[in-house]
Amino acid sequence: MGKSNKHFVSMLLLTSLFMAMLLYLTGCSTSDPSYVAVGAASYDETEGTTVAVAVYRGNATVPDATVSVNDRVLSYGFPVTYQNTTNTIPIYYGSVAGVPGDTLNLRVTRGGALIYSASSVIPGTVSFANPTAGQVLPKRDVAAQWNPAANTAGYWVDYEGANDAYYGAFTTGTSWTIPGGSLQTGDALFSVTALSDSLGLSDGTTQTSQNDTTAAADDTEWMSETSKWISFTGNEITAQVAQAQAGEAAETSSPVPEAAEGLQVAAVSYITKDGYKVKLNQYAPIQSPATGNITFHLRFDKYTVAIGSVTLVDGQTGQTKYEWSKARIYKSERKKYGFTIPARQGDVLVIGERKVDTIWGPTFNY
Repeated sequence: MGKSNKHFVSMLLLTSLFMAMLLYLTGCSTSDPSYVAVGAASYDETEGTTVAVAVYRGNATVPDATVSVNDRVLSYGFPVTYQNTTNTIPIYYGSVAGVPGDTLNLRVTRGGALIYSASSVIPGTVSFANPTAGQVLPKRDVAAQWNPAANTAGYWVDYEGANDAYYGAFTTGTSWTIPGGSLQTGDALFSVTALSDSLGLSDGTTQTSQNDTTAAADDTEWMSETSKWISFTGNEITAQVAQAQAGEAAETSSPVPEAAEGLQVAAVSYITKDGYKVKLNQYAPIQSPATGNITFHLRFDKYTVAIGSVTLVDGQTGQTKYEWSKARIYKSERKKYGFTIPARQGDVLVIGERKVDTIWGPTFNY
């Protein structure tokens, strides 16, 4: 795939709402070969079915088409406001009725003429049988297994770990062995996605990366080698990868603590940050009469505006002794940040979250 196509697909990935995949659509039921539609539908048990479609003619976006899915007309121009600046993303978007097994019919017209049409069936729900949430895995091969889903042409199973480690594979079966050499000690996110179309992939196609940006670019390449609109459902679990044996070189800088105190939320409040509502979790003051470290991870969602912040207040002086904040805007990959913050008795931790999960803590280790 050429450089311009990679840029084209990467741009669309950044603009998609609640989606993990988009693909480049050409030559399907179109009366004008200069028109191109790019789109996908994602099903989530909480969010329902969400659709995003971009329409192009040559290199120009088409803002005056009528785009519908199952006769539901989609809105055009998704507004994103951040740091007092509003940008309009040139996509047609919206939620539509639909559950696994339902057919989604896409129609694009302009000036009364049909310029594109396609259909897809929402795959059945999928969930892991192995590994399980919270499981501690040795740093060896992981035999991933999941339940079969209806209306599915294949599955994409992947792993995201520490140091931006990534491994993904396509299979038509319901199991795949993730090689231990691709795993990193630490937090691990395993995902399995049921696809309504194989995306032109052969059984056993894999992708690996230690860098999240490169992984996203690689993903767009295999997602672009088909000419069908797709729908998909997915599931994910968080586990932890530990050293396989004591003789391995340590891959984490934090020593094993002598004791640990799990921090509990004492108060919740909300603030507005650049037009977005951010939840503030204030934890109870550290009780242990010792010096040590607060450890935890923040995981930022993808395809959204994710905002996270960390503040540690000195319990003796009331002064801020540590402060950090980050915003990620419509990135095509999740991102985890790990924290080890020196602290002592009486210190108060405050974590701000919008589309951010606090995982593996916070814990006061001493």
